[in-house]
Amino acid sequence: MVHSVLEEFNTLWRQSNPIEEWIEQYSEIYQRQKLIAKQTKVPTLTQYRLRPNTMQVEFVHNLRRLQSRGERKALLISATGTGKTYAAAFAVQDKKPRRMLFLVHREQILKQAMESFRNVLGDTKSLGLLSGNVKQMESNYLFATVQTMSKPEVYQKFNPSEFDFIVIDETHRSGAESYQNLKIKLGHIPKISEFDEFGSIHIVRIFDNNSLGSYYKFLVKYEKEYTIRLNEKEEKFIEFISKKFAIGKRVHELELIKRMLYYEHGLMRSLSNTLKSNYDIEVNQKTITNIVNIMTNQFSSGTGKTTYQECIFLERDQDDYKTAKSFQEMLQNKDFYDMVCEIVEFGLRIHYTRL
Repeated sequence: MVHSVLEEFNTLWRQSNPIEEWIEQYSEIYQRQKLIAKQTKVPTLTQYRLRPNTMQVEFVHNLRRLQSRGERKALLISATGTGKTYAAAFAVQDKKPRRMLFLVHREQILKQAMESFRNVLGDTKSLGLLSGNVKQMESNYLFATVQTMSKPEVYQKFNPSEFDFIVIDETHRSGAESYQNLKIKLGHIPKISEFDEFGSIHIVRIFDNNSLGSYYKFLVKYEKEYTIRLNEKEEKFIEFISKKFAIGKRVHELELIKRMLYYEHGLMRSLSNTLKSNYDIEVNQKTITNIVNIMTNQFSSGTGKTTYQECIFLERDQDDYKTAKSFQEMLQNKDFYDMVCEIVEFGLRIHYTRL
């Protein structure tokens, strides 16, 4: 037994390496690993657990589809607390832009937004702040306040094509910022046409905003000098025209409303002649039925049908159509009349640019 133990010990002894050589090799490995550890941030528990929810997954997929069709802008509307900031972070992770700009309107949420992005992206890109006291302008992904970025001495430091991905938090507020800049430039409350003329925000963004729906409601909410007030029914008509027709996709209803501003009877016959002569659009009975259904709220469904149930523009007039009595009465209000005229002219101009 003793002989066997000695034999085994001597064998191991002969096969062993000098400890000095081993310590030297281990020291090199240890120092190398220590350097790597310093340069690599250990993922937080949040990063380990973070997975996009259903809304965020759908948003990223929809964004891909929009981009595949050549669209350059997208709007995410979701309730508070559903994860819109994380949705933007997952979209950035998917797109992998060279440089990104994230704009917020309140400095209090700036660091919080950046941390949300860090939880998703880890250390793949450098993240930096641009606010009153912090100017980390060389960062790959820059988180800035609108107030700071809108200063000429700040934004002039960036090339117009500097950022290939821009996220605007609480985008409905950006309309108010652009509006104020345009108002200062013009010296008066801007008309709808002046937003396009002077290259400000696209007014359609205001129409599409569910909390606004019309330029009138935008002015009531944000413009202290604006004193015009419509009644509830007039508001609904302005909102309906703004959201449904002003984007200029169809010229039929816009031209019909334009006729209502000047004529009361013989509307469909007059419209048919205009569509044929000005747009080369043939009007048959199916076209007339389609227009009538739209202008009498027969096509709406769900909440839209209830919301705009009083938005009836037409009524039968023997073998043609005339302006509905309620709409005709509202047109006697000059403020309402001027608003309808302005929205219709804007929609027609948008349509012309698409021809």
